[in-house]
Amino acid sequence: MKSSGIDKLTITVSGRVTMVGYRAFVAKRAQKLGLTGWIRNSKEKLFFLNGEVDAYFEGSKNDLEQILIDCKRGPIGSGVGQIKIKWGKGKKVFGSFEILR
Repeated sequence: MKSSGIDKLTITVSGRVTMVGYRAFVAKRAQKLGLTGWIRNSKEKLFFLNGEVDAYFEGSKNDLEQILIDCKRGPIGSGVGQIKIKWGKGKKVFGSFEILR
């Protein structure tokens, strides 16, 4: 069976990533790269200006590596402290990239 060529990247980003436009920044970058998936505030930790964001991306390895660079940088005013990263094979689950509430 031939590989679909779709990979997935799941991350949890902690630091100053809430209330600074981090999710919108990542969503815009992901959409520009043609990635599918979602980003949301983590239900585990959500504090004013210091919390966690979870994201799931599907796409090509090159595009996923680029979004990871963007996630590490974040928008002006953010401060990424730590990123937990998990790679895998994608399944084409999503048709677009969305911000989940």
